[in-house]
Amino acid sequence: EHINNQTTSTRLSWRPIRYNMGTKAKEQMIEQSGVEDNQELHRCFNNQRCLKSINTSTIRKRRRCSKLLNALVGMAITSHVFQIPERMSAHAFLNQRNGPRPWGLSQEKPCWRIRKSGYSGVFVPSYYSTLDDFDKPLSDRLSFYSYNLQKHRSQRNTKTAKSFSYFLRDNPITDAQNDSDLPSNLTRALILATRTAGEVGDYRLILHLIESSVKFANGNPILSPRIFGEALNSLSQTKANASKLKRIWTLATSNEAILARPLTAFELNTFMKALAKLGRIRSSIDVLLQHTDESNEKVHIIPDAYTASTLFTALRDSISADQKQEKELASQSRRTDSTLQSRLKVVSRSPAWQWNTAVDLLHIFDFEDFHWNNQAYSTLLKLHEKAAAIFPEHINGSEITIAILDDMSQKNVLPDEMSCSLVVKCIGDPSGNRMAWKNSIDFLRRMSKEEALPLPNVFAYSAAIVACARCSEYEVALELLEEMRAGTIAQLDSTAHASTIPAPNTWVYNAVLLAINDQKKYRRRHNPARKVSRPTKGRVELAMQLFEQMKSDCESGSENLRPDTVTYNMVLSIMGTENPPPEVSLIALLDEMIQNGTPRDAITYRNAILASPSGKRTRRLLLRCLDDDLLLSRSLETLQGKAANAMTFIFNGALSTAASRRSLKDFTNAFSLMQERNIEPSDDTTSHIISIVGKSGNSNLLPKLLSALNEDVSFVEFKSELLTATGISLGQHWLPQLSDTHYHEATTACLDDNNIADAHRAFGAMKNKGIVPHSGYAEDFAVAYARAARNIIRGEKDLVHQTANMSPKQLAQNAYRIAAAITGPSPSTLKVVATSCAMTEQWGMAQKLLRSVQKMVVSESERLLNTKEILCDLQSSLLRECAHQGNVTAALWFVNDIQHFAATQIHPNNSKVVPTEHDLEGMPHSVTNEMSLEHTGVHMRPTNWVSLVKAARKSGHWRVCVNTLQFLRPYVVKTNPSYYGTEDEKLQWKKYKKLVPALVHATACLEIRSQYAWALRAIMDWISWSGRRAPPQAVLSVIRVLSARGRGEEVKDLLAETVHHPSILGNTEDGEGQEEMLYSGACTALHRNGLYDDADEIYVSGVSNGYLGFSFRPGDEAMVLDLHGLNVALAHSAVRVAMRQLTTMPKGQKKSDMMIITGRGRNSAFHLRPVLRPEIQRMLLEEFYPPLNTVSVPGNMGALLVNADDIYRWQEHQEGQKGLRMLAVAAAIKDLSSSRLRKSIVLSMEANKENKKAHD
Repeated sequence: EHINNQTTSTRLSWRPIRYNMGTKAKEQMIEQSGVEDNQELHRCFNNQRCLKSINTSTIRKRRRCSKLLNALVGMAITSHVFQIPERMSAHAFLNQRNGPRPWGLSQEKPCWRIRKSGYSGVFVPSYYSTLDDFDKPLSDRLSFYSYNLQKHRSQRNTKTAKSFSYFLRDNPITDAQNDSDLPSNLTRALILATRTAGEVGDYRLILHLIESSVKFANGNPILSPRIFGEALNSLSQTKANASKLKRIWTLATSNEAILARPLTAFELNTFMKALAKLGRIRSSIDVLLQHTDESNEKVHIIPDAYTASTLFTALRDSISADQKQEKELASQSRRTDSTLQSRLKVVSRSPAWQWNTAVDLLHIFDFEDFHWNNQAYSTLLKLHEKAAAIFPEHINGSEITIAILDDMSQKNVLPDEMSCSLVVKCIGDPSGNRMAWKNSIDFLRRMSKEEALPLPNVFAYSAAIVACARCSEYEVALELLEEMRAGTIAQLDSTAHASTIPAPNTWVYNAVLLAINDQKKYRRRHNPARKVSRPTKGRVELAMQLFEQMKSDCESGSENLRPDTVTYNMVLSIMGTENPPPEVSLIALLDEMIQNGTPRDAITYRNAILASPSGKRTRRLLLRCLDDDLLLSRSLETLQGKAANAMTFIFNGALSTAASRRSLKDFTNAFSLMQERNIEPSDDTTSHIISIVGKSGNSNLLPKLLSALNEDVSFVEFKSELLTATGISLGQHWLPQLSDTHYHEATTACLDDNNIADAHRAFGAMKNKGIVPHSGYAEDFAVAYARAARNIIRGEKDLVHQTANMSPKQLAQNAYRIAAAITGPSPSTLKVVATSCAMTEQWGMAQKLLRSVQKMVVSESERLLNTKEILCDLQSSLLRECAHQGNVTAALWFVNDIQHFAATQIHPNNSKVVPTEHDLEGMPHSVTNEMSLEHTGVHMRPTNWVSLVKAARKSGHWRVCVNTLQFLRPYVVKTNPSYYGTEDEKLQWKKYKKLVPALVHATACLEIRSQYAWALRAIMDWISWSGRRAPPQAVLSVIRVLSARGRGEEVKDLLAETVHHPSILGNTEDGEGQEEMLYSGACTALHRNGLYDDADEIYVSGVSNGYLGFSFRPGDEAMVLDLHGLNVALAHSAVRVAMRQLTTMPKGQKKSDMMIITGRGRNSAFHLRPVLRPEIQRMLLEEFYPPLNTVSVPGNMGALLVNADDIYRWQEHQEGQKGLRMLAVAAAIKDLSSSRLRKSIVLSMEANKENKKAHD
């Protein structure tokens, strides 16, 4: 009656009832309602709180609506207000699945909620409208839902979304043309509903909403494609699998009639991103290929720049370090390559299939209306960056970046700050080019000069510093840091637009510390060819200076320079590179972190332990980390992988340090502490135990260790044996279960200890467990056999067990058989085995292995790490071994193979451009094409030619020596001072000194074979090629062979020509001047071959030029000749020269004795057994006439005294001999002027004419 008295314009409201309704009130309510199904109403009333009154003043939505409320209010409204026919009974409202829902107010399930607060909330839409509004179009009802969905979204309430879903399902439209606002209102409501469901993770509701919307459309084109994109995006936020995503996509692509417009790139991008998020990257690529194919007439979608960005991002996120190095994922039918695609295919070569796929799919975005943007290029650069960071074989990073940058310029895409920072970082990739850091610096300068580019920011500078760190150029990184601190750019021209260089922050300092750190593993990843670490002396001091600089700047007010955890970790890591350790205490740094409130993580303590100089300090650090309360939480929040398990990671670092030092005591101390504190072990813990047992010389225990951990043998017995041998006490079930890696490590540890027998036992234990060995095991055994053969030959290490009864040749043969049986062995393994075969004089095997490595270079195996470098090292090793053993035949085999292979890289079908064995043994060979092979990287290097000359010298093949020098000529000419500037002088000196041994060995061989003409020619050619003085050893070899042939004049000419040119080694060599060495060697050679006059002339020349010493001075009672420091030949010459000087003295001068100081023999080979004294006495008696007698000086056994009368008689004799020589000369001149000589000449000419006529 109360309702009947209201007008149709009255506003209704439902309010929560706060009081209980008694049984009598329930009966009265049921009777007044007129509902026939009293049992259903009683069921709804039981244990529920009900309405106390109905107020018709306002409508307010509260909580949820129940079946009872639907029944009561629905019946009231139906019967008395809206004049709905009576056929819509209470049964229709209570059993809603069998009847229509009025205007979305009903729910499928009872949702009356009883609250402890004392009232029951009833919840209806708070949409204020007149009762006549329910007759408005459907778009208004959708707006009604949109309003409530937006309102309840923040409450994470999905009841309205569910109600909307059922409304769409049960009310399909028949004609949408009369309502223009219907598509937009429907789109808004569906987007709100799907987002609400996605935020709470209800993927079932999202699927139901989309399916209901398809039924609601009923074939009418009212659904916007964005609805499906939003649904896919919301599904990606839930736990829905890929099949649910494909279900939505199938609804979108198979019902074109219900779409207001075709699908766009937005929906495709969302679907690809959702699939990639689930790890279905290949499915994402298939979808892209399917719907961007123009031949797909059903659903063809035009991609945009964000499609490319989505693709590259998905590929980048899918790269992992443990993935297989697969080939590129490429379709068989490719379109014509675009400019960027063709350039990248030329310069890029990656084991990451993601990068190869991205390059292959670039043709999809090669059409006229496609517009690249910075985001697409940036994601492509990020993909390249990650591939290069994980795979060192991803080479040519600079060329790839330059190609992308050029394509940006061609498409008029101006790089933004992010793109430029990525370019600076990627263009400095050191793979394949260690000088790539210069590219980063050059582009950084371009950013400052060119107005089209953004100014360099902190990220750009940091990227440039990281590029310097990758190339180990910490000096350049320091210069960039100083440039940022100074705020000015050095040496910039006037074209640079006004700018302010960003101030450095903590990130920049951390990058500089990374460059200073220069860890071996970092260099090995980015520059595997580098073998030797750069000297670390002074780097700790430099790092500490930067560290103090950061702290002082921070105290001055620069909060962005406060050292963080990464800073301290870097400093600790750098401190571990210096031996002995620095004075700065590791404990002091940790105390400073605690004082400043800097968090510590697992890496902090691990780096401190790795830098610890002793096991005692390592234990202190371990105890300290156990007491650090913030360590575990920090590591779990910021670290991933092994470092997330902080304590295990730290203790494994201590075990690793002790194992690397081979210190059993430190290892047992750390291991015992780990057990006492119940630190959970990991697989790395077992690996470190295997390592220390093998390195401590107890590799025979490793097979037993594997069996004990697998409970194959008694653990108690093995535990006592291990404790006795190493001091390590193991718990039976404390270590984790053995993995395949542990068997491999045990086998490798035995092989490293040359314990091949126990390595076989460990390998057998692995096979018994059903573990399939990979080819790496066979390679390890091959390397072990080869290394054992090498160690026996060199005598470096005694072998144990079965290798003691095997000869080096047998070991090398076993290594070769294993390597030959492996499918696809690594080139490094073949290198070691080939070297061992060469050392055991099995040249045929070595040659076959060399050719196998050469095939790897030209095949797909060239993607292996540094195959060319390994091949070059193998070539050098084989030729050095040939030189060591003096086997020129094998050396010529290898040279022929090397040059032939290098020539085939340029001329695949021409094999006549290389020297053969006949060429090297015969006449000089043409070498005009020698330098053209250099760029192949696998040619004969200069040191290889030197090894060939050395082998030929030991074999006595002088022709090979002479002709090989011609192949060295281009390299010698390149070191000529006239061909380079002063800035390259030191480098050219180093190159020249590597070539010098070739001439030394060649002239030594020519000396042995008495080929004085070729020897002299070789010296003169070398001087003309190099523009320098020939090495003194080579010159002395030529002097000796010329002296043996009696060619003293040529010796003097050669000596003068040699001394005229500059030296290679400076003023001294082996403590003696080169000029002194040459003159002394020449005098000795001439003296030994009886050319005393020539020797005396050279001695006089050396004395006059200041190269040789000559001390002949008047004494108190005699002339004194000091022979100290002279060899026998020089002493002879000095005595003869002194005696000649005596003959030039005036006749009236008083006669005097001559004292010759020879020394007592203190520096002789046999102490106090002089060499010069008896030799001088013999010379004065045998070579002088009349003989000169000598007597010892009283009190001085190191001096001889020649009597003045004997000297006077010798002078008289010399003057007489001089007169006779003058008479002989006069007679010869008389014969020349007489007619007798003229007659003899005429007769000789006539006889020659007669002989010529007879011959004609």
